[in-house]
Amino acid sequence: MGVDVILMQINQKGTSPKRRQMAVLGIVPDASDSFARMCAESETPMLQRVDPYGSLVLTAQQMEQFVQEVGLLRGRTASMPNISQLEQIKILAERCMGDSSLELHLEGD
Repeated sequence: MGVDVILMQINQKGTSPKRRQMAVLGIVPDASDSFARMCAESETPMLQRVDPYGSLVLTAQQMEQFVQEVGLLRGRTASMPNISQLEQIKILAERCMGDSSLELHLEGD
């Protein structure tokens, strides 16, 4: 039921989705399901959309809000493993924020 966070590089020549290619640039696994739990309990609009059984794709334009909400989670947690995980997610999100060819994929089990 975890939600892995994956930074993807998108390459697409032309407008056909058939020509869309993706490459993984980074991943923060959620083996202990802690990120999924924190999202479900977050009471923030974007993180509430995270589905532990589905996928959510976020673009560079959505990263400012995502980073803010992850920061709120970071402020509420006291567990060192959770803090480390949130910091890693924030690093991927900040990298995505500045590049429109990147997407952040939140992949549930």
